[in-house]
Amino acid sequence: MSTIYSEKAPQYTLLVAFFNLLALGFVFLFVYLYIGQLPGWWALLIASPLMIWGALSFSNMRFELTDKEFVAWLWPFNAKARYDEITKVELFPHYAWYVGFGMHYFRKTWWFTTRYQECVRIERKGRSAIAFTPQHPKEFAGMLRVKVRSAKAQAAGSV
Repeated sequence: MSTIYSEKAPQYTLLVAFFNLLALGFVFLFVYLYIGQLPGWWALLIASPLMIWGALSFSNMRFELTDKEFVAWLWPFNAKARYDEITKVELFPHYAWYVGFGMHYFRKTWWFTTRYQECVRIERKGRSAIAFTPQHPKEFAGMLRVKVRSAKAQAAGSV
């Protein structure tokens, strides 16, 4: 399977850095309060790699169109939608603030979001929807719709 188009999710760089520093501050505060005690050091050893993984995977979130499917990546996780199973591609002007950032499941939709902006939502036959925030939502949705129409026309022609 070859990648036709790929883009990195847009970021609020300062926001990501701020929240990571804030989380690290809480870990150090926890360690300081329990200095010399095993639980504090265990918290540092467990939380630090998780925060580093979270920051790296979040900052490298990407969306791809391949020759057969759409893929949203948040390493090591992904959500895929074959073009022939997509029933609807729609644009949301913006999504609710309580949906949050990152990858999560909310109201029968897998969300891959990094900014409060217009997002693209894909509905799939018999499966959860996928919503994501590409850099240029209208253009990305347009490319995706072309791929979906082409896959459906090809499927109809081969029947």
